[in-house]
Amino acid sequence: MNLEFAPLFLNGGEHLSHALMPRTARKLFAANLRQWRKRRGYPLKRVASDLGIAISTLSQWETGDRFPPDHSLDALAAYMQIAVCQLFSPACCPLNEFHNT
Repeated sequence: MNLEFAPLFLNGGEHLSHALMPRTARKLFAANLRQWRKRRGYPLKRVASDLGIAISTLSQWETGDRFPPDHSLDALAAYMQIAVCQLFSPACCPLNEFHNT
């Protein structure tokens, strides 16, 4: 028997698994995303425009107020020319950047 499960979404379209992600992981992702964007020299407005998202959405991802859907994680990593796992790696984020978010 092959069962398929539809993903569960919260208000605003956030995937349930993202809502359950530990706060530490969300903060680390946010700090890494901001750090990678700055390392590449990409302005917030440019990245948002190139990815087809609102500047406010990208800003909320960088502050940890919101978390992107899976397809956006893939797009972000490809855009930054990194692996998705690098957006979650403590080694990619200076300690002061992580702790100040």
